[in-house]
Order: sequence, then C-alpha cells, then structure tokens
Amino acid sequence: MSDALTDISRDQDRSGLLSRIGRIETEFLKSPDKDKAKELMSFWAEYADMPRGYWGSSNETFAYERIGMYDTYLKTGQIPDFLTVNNQKIIRIGNGFIVDGIEKDVLCHLSKIYGDINHRNFQFTLTIEEITEVSCGECPYFCKMCGKNYYCKSKNLDELKKRKELTEIGKGLLREIRPGL
Repeated sequence: MSDALTDISRDQDRSGLLSRIGRIETEFLKSPDKDKAKELMSFWAEYADMPRGYWGSSNETFAYERIGMYDTYLKTGQIPDFLTVNNQKIIRIGNGFIVDGIEKDVLCHLSKIYGDINHRNFQFTLTIEEITEVSCGECPYFCKMCGKNYYCKSKNLDELKKRKELTEIGKGLLREIRPGL
C-alpha cells in the first residue's frame, strides 16, 4: 500500500507519459517509421506497467492494443485504419449524462495559449459542425469491459474483434518480456 502523495505522483507521471505518447503518435502518423513505432511500443509498455495512482490507473487493454498495432506495423508496414489523429473530439454518453467530455481538451488548449489558467475565467465560442456516431473502430474508450456486459449501443462486433486481436498480440509480446503477466 502506498501513501497519497506517491499515488498522486504516479498519476502525474502517467499523464506526462500519455502527453509524450500523444506527441510521438502524431509525428508517427505524419511520417511513419520503424524507430518511432519501436519507441511507441516501449512507451506503451511503460504505461501498462505503471502502478495504480490516487485517481486512476492505466488502461492496460488500450496499451496492449497499441503495442500489438505497432508490432503489426513493424511486420507488415500497415497502419490500422482506426489510428487517426485529427481535430475531432469524441464524447461518451451514459444514461442521460456525459461520461467523458471535452473538458480536458479545452483545458489543454487554454494552457497552450495562456500558460497558467488556474483561477481565471475565459469565454470562447464552441461550434459543432458535424456529428456522427462512433463505433468500436474509432472509439478512444476501448477497455477490458468492451464486449462483455458493458452496455454500449455503438458496438460493432467485427471492429471490436479486430481490436481485441491486436490486444492479444500486444499482451503476448509483453508476456515474452515480463513472464507472469
């Protein structure tokens, strides 16, 4: 068992690593190469290994999928269709409420412009241009609960199967590195 400060530090480390991964994945999509793929596999393995923090834990399923995806790229040169980085945002809606929204994206954008944004007020215009439903192939909320008794009306079993196959590839690769996983 760890103390709260250690757990909070883990959350900060996890957040920093995800930011770093996001930057490198963006670079990878602009100019795919094997060195970036290997680097991303290493970072996703580090992410999967991070102990639980105060507020949350790593999404190991998502990390395994990414490792499997980059391994597939290294072997075939193909990037899965669902890996895209663009200006679109995805929200997850529960039973009449928003589960995951765009607050984090707004905070990141404001921080880039203004630096320290704490205890300040901002006004902005939000324009919603096009709305389409997202199925398993594009869903950023992929996790171990997907496909089980998890209630999701956007489920596409073929897309979910492909993502789970990549997850098993990634998990298998990490088992080779770390027996006992």
